[in-house]
Formats: sequence, structure tokens, C-alpha cells
Amino acid sequence: MWANEQTWLRAGKDIRNVTLNPRNLHRTDTTWLEAGNDIINADLSVERPGSVLLTAGRDVYNPRTVSIGNRRFDSSNRPITGTDIRGLPADGASIDVIAGLNGKSPDYTAFVAAYLDPAKVAAMPAYLTTTVDGQIVPLYLTDAYDDTRDGKQIQLGLVSFVADVTGQTLSPTQAWTAFQTLSPFIQQRFIRQVYMQELREAGRDQNDRLLTGGYNRGYAAIGTLFPGSGWKGSVVSPSVYFRTMSGGDITVMTPGGGFQLASLQTPVPDGDGAWSRSAMATSTSSRATASP
Repeated sequence: MWANEQTWLRAGKDIRNVTLNPRNLHRTDTTWLEAGNDIINADLSVERPGSVLLTAGRDVYNPRTVSIGNRRFDSSNRPITGTDIRGLPADGASIDVIAGLNGKSPDYTAFVAAYLDPAKVAAMPAYLTTTVDGQIVPLYLTDAYDDTRDGKQIQLGLVSFVADVTGQTLSPTQAWTAFQTLSPFIQQRFIRQVYMQELREAGRDQNDRLLTGGYNRGYAAIGTLFPGSGWKGSVVSPSVYFRTMSGGDITVMTPGGGFQLASLQTPVPDGDGAWSRSAMATSTSSRATASP
């Protein structure tokens, strides 16, 4: 099935054996597959910009999702001359996959209050705040760069995110104001990116000096976005295929299950796996395995 704009495909039970080729037209677009139960054998090729989101109440089985930007690529991942789609940005869509929702939704409101809302900054631990022009603000409103690594960006803040989706270059507080006017889909995309960065920082701190709580910092983020129990489902594949060819993050969340990328019983074709031309290709689950 082909679509010339962002596409939502929703089912109360399963989505099975679907091939979808949507075209997002704007950086604020989200193509969304939502199943009350399972997503099975979904094959998506998404033309940029924006994002593609898969959410399942139970499992996502054998997903194949590629974000190709505004051009086609050959088997060696080289752009094919003459296939550019005029009028579309060249950068590729992000890919987000969430399994095991079991009729619930991540608590995005609580996460915003704990990590992003400037009005709540006094209640935030010191490691979640920073100072800008003499004012204490939430850490993730700002970007961070590493001068020892040629200025590499090491923290994606709200100022960069808002600039990407709106084209506006704003201060942290202005970016927060703009963020509140964005659609829930766009807000949630940034929240998931902050969540993943928190898990990364928790692991780094655990391996360093435990200045910010180590793994407990990560458990706090998990408990905020996915509170309580009842999350149950996994992303499972004999040979997973997630790829962003022209930029775009890959995020996989299975708060009550696992992420199986491959099976030892099944040969993995060349090029399969999770591969991103962006800074982040991340997953969070209770286990990530190649099943025997």
C-alpha cells in the first residue's frame, strides 16, 4: 500500500502482513501503526521527514522498517542517482517501536513534570538542572557539546529539537513555550529521546563515580515513564531490520519484555539488524537477546 502523506493504521487486535510505503511531508508528521494486540510481519519503507511509530499492546514480531529520506538506495547502501524526490528534505525519519503497552500508555505528563517543566525545576535533583544566563533551568532544555571531541553534540536538548521540527532558533525558555504548542505526537517523540538519554547517562555514571545515582538514575526514569506493573510484550524477530538511511534515530522500548534481534536457528541476511545514520540507535527492555 502506498500513501502520499502521513498514515495512521490502527487495529483493536492485530495488524498482520502489511506492506506500507507512506510519505511524510513535514517534519511534524508521524506515520503510526497501533495494534491492541500484536503487530506481525509489518514491512514499512517511509519517505522523510518526521517519524514512524509502531505501538503494540503485546508483541511486535518480525518488523522490517526503513527510513529512506528523499531518495532510493542500492544494495550497497549507496544513493541511486536520479531518484531524489523534489521538495522533500533529504534527512530521514526517526523510528520508534513500543511493545507491551497492554492497554496502557506511557505517562508522558509525569515525565515532563519530572524532567522538562521549568516551573518544577526546584524539585529536580541537581544533575537534572543547569544554569543559563544566571537562571536554573531543566537540563534537557539545552544542548551539550564535547570540546575534546571536536565539538561533538553529546546531549540533544529542546532547543535543537524545536529547531529541527519548526526551523526556529530559540532560547531554552522560548523552546519550552514552543514545545507546549506542538502536537502530542511531536512532544512524545522528544520525551522518548530524553528518556533514552537518561538511561545512557545512568549507565555511564554506574561505570564512573556514581555521582548521580548510577543505575538508580535509570530506574527513576523507567518508573516515571512506565509506572507500576502490567507492561507485558516484546519485540521479537529471527532477523530484525530497522534502518535509517539519511539520519533519524532508532528507539525500541519493551518495558515489560525483551528485544530479540536474531535467532541462532535462522541465518541472518546481509544488512539486517538495527542500523542508524544518526547519533542514537537505542533500546530499553528487560532483556535484549539472540534466541537459541
